[in-house]
Amino acid sequence: MLTEVTANELLLPGFLHQPGVRQLFVHDTATMDDPAYSRAYEAVQHFFAERALWLATPDDLVLLAEPIEPAYLEYLAAQQLGPCNPPLVVPAAKPGAAGKSPGMIQRLLQNPGWWPQLAPWMESSSAPVNLSVFCATRLTTRLSEELSRYFQRPLLHPGDARATERANHKCYTRAQLPQLGIKPIPGRVITVDHQQPEAALQKLWQGVQILLEVTQRVIIRADYASGGVGNLLLDGGDAELLARWLPTQAPTCRFLVEAYLPSNTSPNVQFWIDPDGIPHHFQTTDQRMCGEVAYNGNRYPAAADANPALLESAQKVAGWLARTGVRGMIGMDYLVTRNRRGR
Repeated sequence: MLTEVTANELLLPGFLHQPGVRQLFVHDTATMDDPAYSRAYEAVQHFFAERALWLATPDDLVLLAEPIEPAYLEYLAAQQLGPCNPPLVVPAAKPGAAGKSPGMIQRLLQNPGWWPQLAPWMESSSAPVNLSVFCATRLTTRLSEELSRYFQRPLLHPGDARATERANHKCYTRAQLPQLGIKPIPGRVITVDHQQPEAALQKLWQGVQILLEVTQRVIIRADYASGGVGNLLLDGGDAELLARWLPTQAPTCRFLVEAYLPSNTSPNVQFWIDPDGIPHHFQTTDQRMCGEVAYNGNRYPAAADANPALLESAQKVAGWLARTGVRGMIGMDYLVTRNRRGR
């Protein structure tokens, strides 16, 4: 079962929430426990901080990695959006690999001495608390369990964290498309071993060459990355560019090598999967792109919002994600391209 909700209805307080449940928002792409997301973190994390503040209702609490501009909070208040509780900034934790700053989930786990600052909000109501993150992972489950013990009350998070984490692997979701009746872009999955750099480069280059026989341009996408950080465009003679790029993707070892389809727009179709597993389509936006492959936010409304084929495809994917245990807000990226007839 799927339901349709207009964008105006989305702005009504509480649409994305269970009645009587308060949300503790931890929205930060670096909650993904993968180095590729750490690389993308500084470029795009502020989009997700804004998303959390926009979705929060008056009784909710938002945790941020960096302070937000006061003017933005005033803007939200004028629109009757956002929480009444001032957002809290989680202090930095010990740097991880290569000196990268940990994501929010890691910060909270590494710094339990900061948790008492949550106590006034946690103890202000007996209503159940839901831990809301941009993408649930196994670390989300661990944080939920530890905060539950600390505050001696249940702290829930929606859906199956492992299912949500798995669905964010591009290679995994690509493999499911034919079973949903959706034809994937021509391409192949290639696994490499960074411990053998010459063999890894040769294997990936061979895959590129095979695809270049049927297409003029190829895009390589890291299995688990965001914001265009794991994307590389290649033409026929770019072996040196590939050789420079591949080491920057370590330890990511799985890649999608696909035909590059120049796009007119890249719509993002957003669904909310409620606690009962029912997907609600509530908005389609166009992704703003920096250059050809890098993400720079979204604009509304989308040019392709009225395309029935787009929504039909997205509904199939949303239904499949719901059946696997995914809950909460999801977004699916599409490309709108032209065929040889210009259509």
